[in-house]
Amino acid sequence: MQTSILEDVLEDQSYVVKKHTRAEEALKEHKNNPFELVLLCDTNEESISFVDRIHDGQNRDQCIIISLLENGNTSCLRPPVFQKIDDCFEIESSPEIIRSRLKFIKERANIRSEFMETNVIHTNELERINEELTSTIDEYRSVQSALGESEAKVRAILDTTVDGIITIDIRGRIETFNRAAERIFGYETDEALGEDVSMLMPDSNIKPHNHYIDSYLATGIAKIIGIGREVVGRRKDGSEFPMELSVSELQISGRRLFTGIVRDITERRNLEQALLRVSELERQRIGQDLHDGLGQAITGIGLISQSLANKLRPENPKCADEIDELTRMVKEADQLARDIARNLVPVEVESNGLAFALKRLAANSERLFDIECSFDDPVDTLVKNNSIATHLYRIAQEAVSNAVKHGKATEIEIRIESNTDDMILTVSDNGTGIDEERPLKSSGMGLGIMQYRSRMIRGYFSLSQNQSGGVDVCCRVPKEFF
Repeated sequence: MQTSILEDVLEDQSYVVKKHTRAEEALKEHKNNPFELVLLCDTNEESISFVDRIHDGQNRDQCIIISLLENGNTSCLRPPVFQKIDDCFEIESSPEIIRSRLKFIKERANIRSEFMETNVIHTNELERINEELTSTIDEYRSVQSALGESEAKVRAILDTTVDGIITIDIRGRIETFNRAAERIFGYETDEALGEDVSMLMPDSNIKPHNHYIDSYLATGIAKIIGIGREVVGRRKDGSEFPMELSVSELQISGRRLFTGIVRDITERRNLEQALLRVSELERQRIGQDLHDGLGQAITGIGLISQSLANKLRPENPKCADEIDELTRMVKEADQLARDIARNLVPVEVESNGLAFALKRLAANSERLFDIECSFDDPVDTLVKNNSIATHLYRIAQEAVSNAVKHGKATEIEIRIESNTDDMILTVSDNGTGIDEERPLKSSGMGLGIMQYRSRMIRGYFSLSQNQSGGVDVCCRVPKEFF
């Protein structure tokens, strides 16, 4: 039987709430420190015996005995029980009704105590009590009717919305789970209610989620509350999928709850990946045209101009020198075209692969930025998927640029590691670091682009402070997606 709401009401009215599962322990404590109020969660033989022994005790008149009903079930109130208790009410009632009911029961008990002491009670007092009882019953029925109507409206709204709506308590237990959430995660409502919300997350997301909630409850500083973000969800069958999550806080009857609105964005991600593949193919075509078409044409022009200069040199040295200058400019244009082509298609999987491209990135970074930049690939990792290789290269390129421009790094290491399940790209620097809690708030960091590229290849992106005070940018890609 759920008694948390009742406990909250009792504690709010300065009662000291104690729970007993054994009658002997409760009677022993009652003898030393008489109870003011006894709430029976069950009416079995032990409970009846417990009530009888309180009746026989010297503190009987100081103790109010109430039987708690669940779902309006009065079948437990057999004559032996009904004659021994002072009152009963439903445990599922709202806090307002419970307070009103307790007030009435206590007041009636006080009047009964006065009656036992004086054997006198006025008729108008009985009428007043009866009127209050009638009023309380009418109020109860009115509130129950209003609550029923309100709950029906809320349920209709929740069940017709296209977004999944999930409510959890401060312990992470699921309290509401609408039909859209059933469709998204594959769980029936009855399977989800009362379970930990971690059942809807990949194992890698559970610890950060718990940290965010605990930190917010302890400090009041919101890191995910009220902030929409993209995360990974886990369905009943164990499959993972991308989703948008927005979390908000609400308080109901003094209880703190968190509501998450979830949207499955799998189709959007698939469409973005398809568009990205088309874009990469077009970039590759343009790069190939620049390299094989324009590049070769410019090279031919350079060879012709150089030959012309050699022919003119004996008769007209000045004109030959001018043609030499033209030849030099043609070579620069040829190099520029090839550099543009290489940037458009940085990773040539069929010939050199990702490792070669990252090694070249490290060398170019040393030359352009005047820093120490190394590349390490201890297992000679080969990524055959050109799209994945290109995304990883762009992530590394962006990470190096950020480390130099924003982190003021002087040493950078690009590293590829591989294990049975994953391929891991890491870019580490010795720069000034960033705010780990709100990295995307840092201006000009381009971290959103890296996260986006990581999502496009179904990778897991992370950013952390390293021992040197700089930043480790990491992208882990499951090999099953290669």
